[in-house]
Amino acid sequence: MQTLFFWWDYINTIGLKTAKEKSSQWLSILLLLGMMHIGMDARYRIVSFFPSREIGFFVLGVAYLVMALLLITPLPAVGRFLVPLDDWIRRTFCPMLVGRRWWQGGMIGFVVALMIVAGCWLRWLVIRQLPIEPRFADMLPLIQGACDTFLKGANPYGRLFQMPWELPLTFWPGLWLPYLVPTVMSVDIRWVHVGVVVGISLIFSCFLWRPGFVASNPNSAIRLAAFSSLFLFLFSSEPILFSNIAHTPPQWLWISLLAGSILLKRPCLSAVCLGIVLSGRQTAVVFAPLMAIYWLRVSGSFRTAAILSVVAGGTFLVICGPFLFLNPDAFIVAPVQHYAALGSYDYAQGAAGFSANTIGLSYMIRSAQISWLLPIISALAVLGPWVLAWKRLRSETDVLLYMGFSAVVVALTAPIPWHYEYFPAFILIAFAALAAASEEDVV
Repeated sequence: MQTLFFWWDYINTIGLKTAKEKSSQWLSILLLLGMMHIGMDARYRIVSFFPSREIGFFVLGVAYLVMALLLITPLPAVGRFLVPLDDWIRRTFCPMLVGRRWWQGGMIGFVVALMIVAGCWLRWLVIRQLPIEPRFADMLPLIQGACDTFLKGANPYGRLFQMPWELPLTFWPGLWLPYLVPTVMSVDIRWVHVGVVVGISLIFSCFLWRPGFVASNPNSAIRLAAFSSLFLFLFSSEPILFSNIAHTPPQWLWISLLAGSILLKRPCLSAVCLGIVLSGRQTAVVFAPLMAIYWLRVSGSFRTAAILSVVAGGTFLVICGPFLFLNPDAFIVAPVQHYAALGSYDYAQGAAGFSANTIGLSYMIRSAQISWLLPIISALAVLGPWVLAWKRLRSETDVLLYMGFSAVVVALTAPIPWHYEYFPAFILIAFAALAAASEEDVV
């Protein structure tokens, strides 16, 4: 027992000790985020070096887990190694990005606008390659069916949509309600994706000019972190290639708004944004306890944390309450049953199944005939970050990193670890880099 307590205390004291080591954390976060993007974009080439694809994807899953752990447990040796690089970057590049003349601000705006236009154009080129049809992917047709049903005055939960295979509506209103606008306008609903890309890009861009993040410290790395995060978001190849079948972009926008409200230190706004995030995907529930811990830490008051939690819950009920009360079984139970059955079916396909050909841990665990371990791992994936965060979560950087860590672990242990489930984690980690770069430096 004493040994257990020793290691627990040791884990909770690991971190960046000096101000210089702490100031380089933004750089380590960006480097790990870049490695995650590269791993996703080049995953098929990477696994080709392994005896089989399923082994390669399992190894990539372990690598993702290690990187996610490194994000929430920054090591002093890494911090000391990055200090010289951090100093060189600040001396070389930051003066160009933090100039006070109007033309430098205009140049930054021009470059950002050019990046956003290029990112949207690349996505639209991909979108035009495929029509919205179930034979390519069934989630967007499912959303179309849900929108049509809702516009006819009926409840889309509790019915089966023909693809021609039968599908229940598996996700919550915060994800599919934004698609009502293009449905009413009779335009391609994937314009929502383009709008989301613009919206998230503008949120990143806000931190290029916001005085509280830039003007207070002329040597701040926040602009470089924002540029890097925006570049990774816009030009990583896998998110671009996903554009023509993507159905989850609204959730990415809600997560970005939540992250932005955290960076702005607006607790009430973050509570509302959390409620919207919860209304989109069932797995987003892992963020709620982390946000409650964060509110408790920053306010020092259980009452304040409880009030903000009620605000988040109330926002969720405003969006989801009517559907939940009309048919609670179809709203809560049916999606769980569907994904459980789909996971079993996919595993039965063996090496040809999707779970064997994407970054994750569940396929190899099932193949090792220890499927009983999956519920335990899933529980640990949910509870582990909460336990670690209780003692170690102290700042905006921490809460964003812990939410990113939770999103990665939940995706890794899902019955089918869809590759797009990692994208919310990438967004949260990118905002964590902004949070780390905006912390006051001591040089």
